[in-house]
Parts: sequence; structure tokens; C-alpha cells
Amino acid sequence: MAPLPFRICRSDHHRKSNIAPNRAEQRDGSEIATEIARDYVRTVFLDRRFGLFLLLLFINGVVFGPFLPFLPVYVEEELELSQTFTANFRTISLFLMATFVLLGGVLSDSLGPKKSMMLGLIGTPVAAAVFIIVNPGVLLALSIYRGISDGLLNGGGQTYMIATAPASRLGAATAIYFLGNTLGSALGSLIGGVILELSSFTILGFAMLATSGPVLLAVLFLLPDVQTGASGRPKVTEVLRGYREIVGRRHVWTLSSMQFLRTTFWGAASLTMPFLMNELTGSKIAVSAFNTVSLVVGMASMIVVGAISDRIGRRKIVMGCIAGIGISSALLALSSGNAPGLFVAGTLATTIAWTLSGQVTPLAKEMSEQGEEGRLVGMILFPWALGMLAGAQIHGQFSESNPGLMFALLTILLVASLGLAELMFRSAAARPAFARRD
Repeated sequence: MAPLPFRICRSDHHRKSNIAPNRAEQRDGSEIATEIARDYVRTVFLDRRFGLFLLLLFINGVVFGPFLPFLPVYVEEELELSQTFTANFRTISLFLMATFVLLGGVLSDSLGPKKSMMLGLIGTPVAAAVFIIVNPGVLLALSIYRGISDGLLNGGGQTYMIATAPASRLGAATAIYFLGNTLGSALGSLIGGVILELSSFTILGFAMLATSGPVLLAVLFLLPDVQTGASGRPKVTEVLRGYREIVGRRHVWTLSSMQFLRTTFWGAASLTMPFLMNELTGSKIAVSAFNTVSLVVGMASMIVVGAISDRIGRRKIVMGCIAGIGISSALLALSSGNAPGLFVAGTLATTIAWTLSGQVTPLAKEMSEQGEEGRLVGMILFPWALGMLAGAQIHGQFSESNPGLMFALLTILLVASLGLAELMFRSAAARPAFARRD
């Protein structure tokens, strides 16, 4: 376990002086910030493949960015259908994503993560076609491939990240991966809004279609292939058979169960918190401010903690995060009828949830054997998708009738998640490879 990159000054001079400790703290704070910044620069540029992967992922995020934010508007204005149709679209996509992310892990371990990514990236032009072909039946049909492509892209993408990022900086690498996705989608959403203000959904669809082609070609011809195993890749059938043995390991099924429970909380909370903020304030600006502040603080926390976890290990951070989300959920239960309290508790919950998200992929890598990384990624993304689905259903049942009770019940789930995390770490500690990492 490596020490933190800062010093705690304990000299008599500093105890007697009221000024010197502040200067020491400022110096230590700047040293921490500098060291974290160096970590991120090294993480991106140490391996050219990883830097190029992040760039292409960001660009794809920009291209795909307008799809989800404007899908409900498209369904209402162009198709003249209710939001039930949008919900059905998302349900189908998420369910198929949950299923095919497991296949994405298999393909990554057998054929290589790049091939899984390529199959997933085809989903971007498919999303563009949704805005071009104004037909509800076609839209539902396309939702099937959208779900499949999401599973393959997520499974292949995170496995590629694990294979190319520096092993000693995987926490930092995961933070950059999520940051690139988020910033790319945010920029794409902004560009999509401008296009819709000036033109139509059809033009937006053609713009997405035209820009998705170069991204696919760049991934195909510029992004190098990688190998996750020690030697030659196994056959797909061999990898599929290996899933049973992997799932049977205690540290794997407890990791997946923990992931499902904590994501169920987030799936419900991420929908309910903005809804309650709007109900309590009647202000769209308040909702926007809450979303923006909580997201920015959450991303900043994930970046800082991601670099720190590479030095001190994951256990204390993961356990602290789950406990922190549980406390936040209890606070949300108490403040569900109070806007200022909801803002504070919701921002805290979002910050810790994002921070924890940055730890799960490194855990999957550290708990896998060589050549199993793709399947372990599948084992964290599968319960993630199921948790988001379960959370959405919980939101639908409780958000209008009794949100306080909903958060109280979710707090119980998080207590169970904390217990599973403790069991996971105890089981993993018996493995010499993991013990050396954490």
C-alpha cells in the first residue's frame, strides 16, 4: 500500500504558530493537486493507444450526444405519441444492453475488445436513423439493435481501457474514461439543440449519420487491436464455458450483487431527485442548477479520488462511499419535502455515487485472472443495467405517492450492499494477486 502524496507537518514550530500551519497546508494542497495532475497526464500519454481510444470515444460521445436528451421531444412532437412509448423504448434498450454486455465480455476475451467495440459503434448511425425515419414501428425495431450495440460497446470499451491504461493508474484511467463520455455527450447535446433550433430532427439525424462514418473508420483503421490474455485468444465457446466458473467465485458474485443494489438506488434517485426539485420549487432553473452542480462536483470528486485510490487501494474508498450513499439516502428520506435539504442531500448522494462508479471497473480488473477481464466487465455492467431498470420501476411506484418511504427502503438496500462489499473484500484478500494490489 503506497503512501499518500502529501506530508502532515507536526513540528513544534507549527503547533506554536498560527500562520505557519496555513502555509504548510497550502503547500501540501498544491503538491497534492500537482501530483494528481501529473498522474492524469501520464495516464493519457503513457500509452498512445489509450490516448487515441479516449479521443475517439469522446468524438463518438459528441456524435451520439443528442439522441437520448431529445428522444422524448422527438416522440412527442414528431411521432405525436405519449411518453409511455419513450419508456418502452428505453426499457427494451436497457434490457437488451444488460443481456448483450455479457456477450460483449465474451467477444472481448475471445476475439478482442476492438471487435466488440466496432459492433457496438454501429449503434450510432442506427440512432441517427431514428430521427430520419419517422415511423413508430421502425423506432421500436431500431431500439432492439440500440440495446445490443450499447452492450457490445460498453463491454468492449471498458475492456479496451483495462488493456491499454497503465495498471498502476487504473483509478485515474477510469475517471478519464467516464469524464470523456460525459463531456462528449454534453457537447453533442448542446450542438444538437442548436441544430434543432435552426432546422429539424431530420437534419439532425443526417448530421449524426454523416459524422458517425468517420468515427467508425478511425476506430477500424487507426485504433490498434489489443490482447487481454497471456497468449493466444481462446475460442468463443471456451470463453462461454468459463463464465460458470467465474460467476461461482465469491468475490465475483458479491461484487455483482453489490453493484446491482447500489445501482438500484442510483436508478431511482437519479430520476426522483430532479422530479422532486421541480415539484417543490416549480422552477426549471432550480432543476437545472441541481443537475449541473451535482454533476460537476461528482465528476471532480471522481477525478481526485480515482488518483488517490491508485495509491491507497480501493477497499477504504469503496466501503466509505457505500456508507456515504446510505447516509445520503437517509437524508433524502428526511428532506424529500424540503427543497434546500433535497439540494444538499441530493448533491452529496450524486457526488459519492459518481466517486464509487470510478472504483468499480478497477475492482473488476483487480479481481480477474489474466484473460478474463472482458467477462468481469460484463459481470459489473450486467447488474448495472438491471439495477437501472429496477430503479426506474421503483421511481415509478413511489416518486409521486411516497418518496420519503422510497429513500428509506433504498437505504436498507445500501446497508445490504455494504455488507456484500465487506464479504467481497474478505474473499478477495485470500487471493495473493489482489492482496498485493490493495
